[in-house]
Order: sequence, then C-alpha cells, then structure tokens
Amino acid sequence: MMIQYRFLVAIFLITSMFACQLDFDRNTPISENDDVGITSTTEMLLPITYTIRLDKASVVAPVMPTATSPVMPISSPIPTQSSTLNSISQAITTTEPQRIVDSDDLAVAMQAWHNGRFDEAESNFKSIIKNKNSSSDDKKRALYWQGRTELALAKYRAASETFTTFLTDYPHDELNRSAQFNQALAFERIGESDSAVQSYQKSILADDPIAVYIYERIADLAMRNENFDEAQTYYQHALEETTETKYHVYFHEQIAKTLLEQNQFDEAIAQYTAILNVAQFSAYRAEIMHLRGEAYLYSDNMPAAQAEFQATLDQYPRTYHAYLTLLDMLEADMPVDDFLRGYVDYHGGGAYQPAITALDRHLTTSSSERDDEAHWLLAWSWRKERWAI
Repeated sequence: MMIQYRFLVAIFLITSMFACQLDFDRNTPISENDDVGITSTTEMLLPITYTIRLDKASVVAPVMPTATSPVMPISSPIPTQSSTLNSISQAITTTEPQRIVDSDDLAVAMQAWHNGRFDEAESNFKSIIKNKNSSSDDKKRALYWQGRTELALAKYRAASETFTTFLTDYPHDELNRSAQFNQALAFERIGESDSAVQSYQKSILADDPIAVYIYERIADLAMRNENFDEAQTYYQHALEETTETKYHVYFHEQIAKTLLEQNQFDEAIAQYTAILNVAQFSAYRAEIMHLRGEAYLYSDNMPAAQAEFQATLDQYPRTYHAYLTLLDMLEADMPVDDFLRGYVDYHGGGAYQPAITALDRHLTTSSSERDDEAHWLLAWSWRKERWAI
C-alpha cells in the first residue's frame, strides 16, 4: 500500500512539473538576455530597464546592453578616479524602447561581447564593417561596438579614433551621446584631458540624473591636472544637479579641497560648515571638524583653530580624526589636558606608548575624578603595548 501511495505521488509531481514547463514555454518570451542568444530576424520592440548605480567605485549601467541601446554605457572598463560620490549609492532607473538585433552576424558578435570574449567580438565587428553584404545599419552598430570592444581591450587610442569615426559618420544617431561619453573615457586614458572634457560636456543632457556623475568625472580630471578653479566649477555643477543631502556633503567636501588649494580658506571653512549643518555620524563629523580646524590653522587664525580642535577632542575623543587632531595640536604647541591626551591616544589612535606617557603624567601631577579611569586606561595601555611587542 505504501509503495502504491509513493508511486502515485511521484506521478503527480512529474505531471505538475511538465505542466509548469509547458506554461513557461508558452508564456515566457525569450529575451535578449537569455543564454540561447539572439537569432530572430524579426524586428520587435521590447521595454528594457537600465539601472545606473552611483557609488564610490563606479556607475553600473545596463546589465546586458545591445547594439541598439541608446543609453550611455556608464559601466566601462575604465575605473573611476578618486571616488564616485564618496560612500554614497543611489539607483536611477530609466526605461527605453529596445530593438532586438536582426542580423545573425551581429548577434554572434554581440554574444561574444556579452560573454567577455572581446578579441573574438572585435574580429567579428570588423568583419561586419568590411563585408559589402552587411546592411548599413549593421555596419553602423558594429562600428560603435568596435569602439566599446577596444575600450574593453585597453586599446584606448584605437577606441578614441573609432568613436571619432562614428561621430563623424553618424552625427545624429541615437548612440551619439553614448559614443561621446565613451570617447571621453578613451581620451582620458591616453592623457588628452582637453579632448576628454569636451567629449564629456557633449554627453551631458539637461535634467538627466547621469549628469551629476559626468560633472564629477570632469572635476576629478581637473583635480588630477591641478586645475583647481575648473575642478571647483564642475563640482559646483554636480552639487546643483542633485537634491540628495548625501550627495551634497560629498561635493561640499570636494569643493573645499579645491578652495584650500587656491588659499581661499574662509570659503573652504564655509563648505565644511555646510556639511556640519547636516552631518550626523560621529566619525564623519569628527573628520569635518578636524578639516575645518586645519583650514583655520592654514589661515593663521590660531584661536579659532584651537577652539575647533578642542571641540573635536571633547565631542568625539574615540575617533581616529580626534587622534589626528591631537597630533595637529601638539605640532602647533597647543595645550592639551594629559588625561584627554591619553584617552585619545588609546581610543582614537591605538598609540599605547604615548597614552602611557600622558596618563602617567596626569596621575603624577594632578588629581581628578577621572583618576580611576586613568588607572584603567594605563593598565590596558601597558598590556596592549606588551602584546604589540
């Protein structure tokens, strides 16, 4: 009886799975992202969603771009310099009509590209361009993707030349903006900064969330070239392109850096103050207060610098930037309470020998309600210093 029951259950499960498979086959269209590839020669329109992620490392573009994608391929083989919206992340989604590739040759080349076989893809795209039987549309798309492939293969000069040809031959194509952006990446890699900036500028559209990222790339490029005035301008443009507080604090900080390089200390201090008006995390507030104190120091405003440094130690003594603040104060011969000095050395900097010295001096020369804590910190400092040895 039990065997018959198990047999019936097995038959039921198999039948259910088969029915589900039939339902899947009947109702699920094969998309361009499926492993089977693209073989249809029928023109179809598909809505496809692109997610662009702005964060420290990069911007993530379409998961599987196709030869007709009008969306800028932000995810490139070229890593971003400095940061991309320091420690911030936001997903931006746009929907574009998408045409399925109608050429078997182009489909094969695209499949190689998607699978990371860039040498093979490059060869295929060039063959399509040279083949007199290829349609003009296929040749156009193959030319664009040849440039993308050359970027992936780190053939940056070749990529810049390919995108220049594409933009010359197809100045009004839907891929024009994407080509401008990728051309800028190529120019940036071969050190042609002016050309890179011009191409980046041409890829910016009004009311476009990607613009904030492009402005930042231009600003970062200017910073690397020590063109601080231009960097300030483009960081300001990026700041104005977003309403997100987390973006604002990053760009205020970058603008402050450009201002310090130009000895505009009061303006830099104003940028740090704008950050502190909204920043909430203790470690970040300590960092910005330390930077604002240094800006006061650079401007020879010693009383303001000392007050800012002291406030950093008092409010955030366990942070690493409190420890850096302590070092600044000692270098500038500013007075520091020995207990606080030992506390910051221990918690903020892990500097156990300096902590021992400061706490010993505190216990020897003065007495306070924090003596018990001083003894405790001193004992642990000795222990950790011994472990370090």
